[in-house]
Parts: sequence; C-alpha cells; structure tokens
Amino acid sequence: MRAEREAAVRATAKLGSLSANLPDPGPDKVSLRVHVFWEVWVNQDVSTDRLGLNLIYVYEKPWWQFWKKARRPKTGIPPKGQDDTQYRKRIYASELQPFRDDAIFEYVGDRAEAEEPHWILELVLIMGIPPGEHRIPIFIDYEEVRKRGTNPPL
Repeated sequence: MRAEREAAVRATAKLGSLSANLPDPGPDKVSLRVHVFWEVWVNQDVSTDRLGLNLIYVYEKPWWQFWKKARRPKTGIPPKGQDDTQYRKRIYASELQPFRDDAIFEYVGDRAEAEEPHWILELVLIMGIPPGEHRIPIFIDYEEVRKRGTNPPL
C-alpha cells in the first residue's frame, strides 16, 4: 500500500532563501524566515490538505546516552499570511508536470535552552485524496548560501 502511494505522488523541495535574526527580534528571541520551492509529480488526480514547515531541534548527546532523544520537533510553521496549515490544491495528472509552488515561512520564538541545539527544516505536505503524508527534508547548503550575491569587482 505504501509503495502504491509513493508511486502515485512524488515531491521534492528546495531552499530558496534563508535569513535568521534579520531584523533583530529582540532580547532572548530568535527569528527565522525561509522561502521554500517545491515540486509535485502525480500519476493520478490528487488533492492536498495541509502544508507546513517543521522546525526540529537536534541536540548533541554522548554515544552512551542512547535513551535520550536527539531530535525534538519544536514547531510547525504555516505559510506566511495564514493562521493555520490548510493548503487545498487539486493537482490533475493530465496537467503539465511537475506542479510547482512556493511559500515563505516565518517564525519568531524564544531562544533555546542553555544547551544550544542545531536545527533542521522539514516540509510536510499532507494529501487528502489519496490519503498520505510527505515529509521532505530541506537541505541547507551553507556554502551556496554564503556565495549568493557575492560578485567580484569587474
């Protein structure tokens, strides 16, 4: 059943832009603004239901503390301008493939605990028909992010 669902719908996501703490959110606060582009390929007509960006904290732990959770989901972020994660789109198999869309996700929250975690991003697309859930990790290529907009003088 899972193989059938994965064959019917495939999704990819790519980071468009990333900014953290710009502008400065204030003392003991952290802000994040992420622009994500995604593509969906379908073999049958589908309907989407929800869309969000998961912010997951990853803590360092000693290898012998195997019982501790290293990954803790922090929050699910809805697209900018929305109060919830509702995302209703109808994607037809007869249309031009892939279906492309993008969204900006903004988060402002309290600074992490004493031990500062790393964080990872995950785009979550929940399908209504056929029922399914797609969790797509967002790869952050820090070298590419640093190189963007840096052109040598002519």
